Amino acid sequence: MATDQKIYDRLAKEMWDGKPLNELDKFGALCAILDLLDVIEDKRRLTRELDVAMHGEEGAAEQASLCDLLGPVRKLRGEIEQLCNHIKALKHRADAEGLYLGMGFESKLGNNQEGPMVKKLYKLAGVKGY
Repeated sequence: MATDQKIYDRLAKEMWDGKPLNELDKFGALCAILDLLDVIEDKRRLTRELDVAMHGEEGAAEQASLCDLLGPVRKLRGEIEQLCNHIKALKHRADAEGLYLGMGFESKLGNNQEGPMVKKLYKLAGVKGY
């Protein structure tokens, strides 16, 4: 962890072109640093919560990074898209075979609305608009 003097020196060099800071500038810099520390703490907490939500308490890393979670999220997104495509294919197949009524779907004859069963499946799969 950087010391206060190192942080001050870095701020003076990078933000104020090496000029000495007056007390008000130091206070403003300290407030900015404290805000950034809060942001970092929130990011770490939320990353941990996301890791636990995805992998369970036992499967979560000690200190996961967002980069560690990106691969599994992309994989999950692909699986959801595949599931949605399968649901759409099943819906179209059921429609084509006239199975709507037998499976608890509303008839589409005369209207373009989805039956309640299809709506439930789409909602479960996270399809937008359901």
